[in-house]
Amino acid sequence: MAQARRSSDECIFMLLGEMIEHTRTEDLFLTPRHPKTAEYIEGRYG
Repeated sequence: MAQARRSSDECIFMLLGEMIEHTRTEDLFLTPRHPKTAEYIEGRYG
C-alpha cells in the first residue's frame, strides 16, 4: 500500500477478490468512502 501511495494516481482496494473501492490514491488514504477500506488503512497505518 505504501508503494501504491507513492507511485500511483489511482488505486483499487480489493478484499478477498472483491473490488471494494476505486478512486484517486490520495482520496483512498485520506478519506476512504467504504468502511472496509478505512478499517484496513487504519489497521495498517493507524
